[in-house]
Amino acid sequence: MYFVEFCRARKTLLIYAIILVFAALIAIWSIHTAIVLHEAGSPATDLRFSSGNGDTSHGRIMRLAPHTVPIVVPIIIAGYMLWAFTIALSCSLNRERHVLVSTFTKPASRSRIALSYFGVDAAAIVLAYAFAVLVIVLVIGLSLGGFQVFYLDDVAAWTAALAIAVAFMWYGVLQAVSSWSKGGWGLFAGLSWPGFFILAGLGEFTLLGPIVHDLFIALNVINPVAYAPLNAVVLGGKSALGPSFFNLPYEIRVPLVLAFAVAACAIATMSWKRVEA
Repeated sequence: MYFVEFCRARKTLLIYAIILVFAALIAIWSIHTAIVLHEAGSPATDLRFSSGNGDTSHGRIMRLAPHTVPIVVPIIIAGYMLWAFTIALSCSLNRERHVLVSTFTKPASRSRIALSYFGVDAAAIVLAYAFAVLVIVLVIGLSLGGFQVFYLDDVAAWTAALAIAVAFMWYGVLQAVSSWSKGGWGLFAGLSWPGFFILAGLGEFTLLGPIVHDLFIALNVINPVAYAPLNAVVLGGKSALGPSFFNLPYEIRVPLVLAFAVAACAIATMSWKRVEA
């Protein structure tokens, strides 16, 4: 049964890769055009890129100075791309309910089918993230002065781990809420993107009173965006993860988010086992 999900994940990953490559080519072309206009003295673009020696005057090639971009920047941007990919990959148990009945074959355990689906999707999520980071690094490196502009900062590993953990939790939550029903949940999965971000914002909203505020906080416990770093702050040559709704230490937050992802997938499996074919 896992081959069904493998084919779907492969197709989704291919479409995702094509979109990223197309967007990368547009970004490289746009940056190159802006630099050319700047070198030509166009008043429409006043870019203050530094050349290799720190000179910001007009030159043949404008580039960032070495070691000015923390690697956490492409890692953060790739996280947003990964979460969009996760939405496209989610609700697979609900989508594949028609494979529950197999003619002339020994029926496989639904738990085994679900676990095989989760394994295939988890591998696709990791590959999608690695590809997104690579594409963003190439865009910045090829457009703004080479790969020496990057430097490895202290929180890069935690940022990458948290971005993947949030994607797993997002995937698990969507599986858990869609697996019990025979209905289509594609619209719900798509709306989860603005919905989770809005919910995280409402958790900071206190004008409606403490009861409503506490309700939003409780709902954010199962909101993957509430644990995500939404931006990177660069201070004194070092970067730090921007605040999230639940601003826990990363040593706690990453395992906690992964635990929520595992629990959500377990709930999805138990719910799916109760759905009639």
